[in-house]
Amino acid sequence: MSYSLAKLGSRLPTQREVAKVEAYIDGKVQIERKRIRAIGLVGTFAADDALYLKQLQRQMEHLDPDAAEAVGFIINTSVMAIGRRVAQFDGELD
Repeated sequence: MSYSLAKLGSRLPTQREVAKVEAYIDGKVQIERKRIRAIGLVGTFAADDALYLKQLQRQMEHLDPDAAEAVGFIINTSVMAIGRRVAQFDGELD
């Protein structure tokens, strides 16, 4: 649904037309707010998961220093995968 001033010509819009435009804009604003909130929540959850994994990595490295390289590889790969999924989610919403 698209609105333009050209449709009106030289006349002023009616109250009904103004109400339709306001409802249309309000709907668009609500959708955008929800999209922004979803991206923010996904980013927050991803950051929390990455932080947890890095803390787990430090704990595991202290428990078994010989496995530090393998644990680091696994955790870093997981954190990178989380980051890619967040970016993919953001791209899908745009």
